[in-house]
Amino acid sequence: MRKSNGFVIALAGFALLSCGDAVIKSMAGEWPATAIAALRFCIAIPLLGILVLAQNGKQALVVRRPVLQAARGVSIAFASLLFFLSLFFMPQAEATAIVFVNPILTAILSMVFLRERMNYAGGQAPR
Repeated sequence: MRKSNGFVIALAGFALLSCGDAVIKSMAGEWPATAIAALRFCIAIPLLGILVLAQNGKQALVVRRPVLQAARGVSIAFASLLFFLSLFFMPQAEATAIVFVNPILTAILSMVFLRERMNYAGGQAPR
């Protein structure tokens, strides 16, 4: 796949994410944040499961480290719930900007706690 295709797919994903966030913002006060988070995952899990099965077969659904995967799932669920709650109290643009800082924080924390090295564009570190 060409880089331009990946860029278009990422752009479409971010646009859809923003549309979903706008829908959640419009539901503020009508549904509790827990119900919105549950609805999101109840829709996403079957769709993603079908997609994974279609592309990779049943072996892709085998979990090697179930406790770690469960912890990751719980973390994602709580992160989503807290984000939805934030949309009830602050402007969507500010909440989304905070969420998009997440990859930077992940990279920094992986360097600190996991001792991972960062790869730069082109595979060479700047001099």
